[in-house]
Amino acid sequence: MSNTSKIYLRLLSVCLFCILTLPYLQKTFNLIELKPLKGDISLTEDTIFSLRGWFSGKYQEKKEKYLNESFGFRSTMVRLNNQIAFSFFNKAKANGVIIGRRTRFVLY
Repeated sequence: MSNTSKIYLRLLSVCLFCILTLPYLQKTFNLIELKPLKGDISLTEDTIFSLRGWFSGKYQEKKEKYLNESFGFRSTMVRLNNQIAFSFFNKAKANGVIIGRRTRFVLY
């Protein structure tokens, strides 16, 4: 391998590491103030570890639901997912929303 390809490989791995750790850093330190999602949203509370919950599987279910609803940049990712679905596939992800003929391109 040449030196330039080693540099590119290191740069790529550092960028990938930063992208993967950014949601954790946002959740832990709240680096950027984000607008919360609007609508009927009920956030689950973090669960407390117990052996009974561990062996019955309830701890894993509750922890998975909590982590899925509370990771860093979640509101931004939900908005981005909804915008991509609307812009490229003309599909509304919100319940009760009907897309009409005169729908315009909407950015959040």
